[in-house]
Amino acid sequence: MFPWNPRQWTEPYLLSLLGESESGKLEFKSGKAVAKKEDKERFMRDQLSPAVSAFANSEGGIIVIGMDEDRAAKPRVASQLDGIAIGAGNAIESPEQFQQLVDSCISPFLPGLAVQRVGLSGNLQGRLALIVHVPQGTTAYQARDHLYYSRSEFETKSMPDHVVRLRMSRGKLARAAVHLRFRRIALGAQHEAEIRVKHAPALDAYKADPTNLEHVAELLEVMGARFHPDEIYFDLALRNDGELTIRDPAVEVREVRSQQLFDGWTVQAAALPARLAMPGEVIYPGDEREIEGSACKLSCKRDTILALGDYVVQWKVFLDNSPPSAGAIDLGAELQSGRE
Repeated sequence: MFPWNPRQWTEPYLLSLLGESESGKLEFKSGKAVAKKEDKERFMRDQLSPAVSAFANSEGGIIVIGMDEDRAAKPRVASQLDGIAIGAGNAIESPEQFQQLVDSCISPFLPGLAVQRVGLSGNLQGRLALIVHVPQGTTAYQARDHLYYSRSEFETKSMPDHVVRLRMSRGKLARAAVHLRFRRIALGAQHEAEIRVKHAPALDAYKADPTNLEHVAELLEVMGARFHPDEIYFDLALRNDGELTIRDPAVEVREVRSQQLFDGWTVQAAALPARLAMPGEVIYPGDEREIEGSACKLSCKRDTILALGDYVVQWKVFLDNSPPSAGAIDLGAELQSGRE
C-alpha cells in the first residue's frame, strides 16, 4: 500500500498522514524516543529492531521516525511531526551512522533496507523525519533481543517456533505477488495543454504509442500530483517473487471502494471476478503474467483526484505445495508513486 519511492516521502506527504493509524505496513515512532545519546541503544533494541524484524518477516513495510502519536486513540493515530536532530552531539550523529544502525539491527543482513531523510520546516526547521523502508525478506530475521517478530494489522509480536521455521523455508517455497499495471490513460484538453508546457517529449511519446507501458509510466511520473487522468485503464499481473517455478496459480481478489470513489469516479467495467484462475500458466522466477479477466477502466465524473484508500484491490494467490500469499494494492498510492 505504500510503494517505496523516495520522492513520494516529502513533508507535505507526511502531513497528509496525520490522523492515519498504523497498519500492517506502516508504523510511526516519535523523535522523542531517540532525543538523547543515552536513549539510542534502548530505542534500537526495544523499538526499531523488533519493528524491522516484524516487517522483514511479514510483507515488508515503512517505519516513520519523527512522527508522534495520539496514544489515547484506539487504534493510535499519527498526531504531529516532531522529527529528530542529527549531527555532532546528538544521539544520531550522521545519516551514514543511522543507516549502519538500521542494517545491524536484525540478523541476517537484509538487502534493500533503505533510509530516506525528509527535512522539516517551520518550528521544526533543522530537524528530520527518517523513513525506513523494510522489504519483505527471504528467510526469518532475528531482532537484537534474539526474538523473531511478525506484523499483524496493529501490532508487532514475537513468532512461535513453528512460524519461524516456516519463514526460514521461504526460499524453498513458491511465492507470488499481484501488482497493478497502468495500460492507458486519457487526459482532458486543459490538463494536456498544461502538461505539454513542461513535458512535451513525454506526452508526445505516449500519444505516439499509448499501448507502450513504459510510455504510460513515464507520463504518469512527470504529470505531478496536481494532475490526474480523466480515465485510467489498468489490469493485474502475477509476478513470481520466489525461487521456484509456479504452475497453474489461482488468484482471489476483492475490491474496496470509498464513498468519494462513488461520488467522483465510475468503474466502466464489470467488477473484478472474485476468483481468477490461470490454468496452464507456467511462470518462472522473476517473470510475470497478465491475469486474464482483470482489465478495468475508471472514469472521472468531475475534477477529483483519486486519493489513498479510494480504490483498493485486496488479493490472495493460491499455489501448489505453498501457503497462500496475500496483499493489497491502493490505486491512489500507485498513481502517486514516482510523481513530483
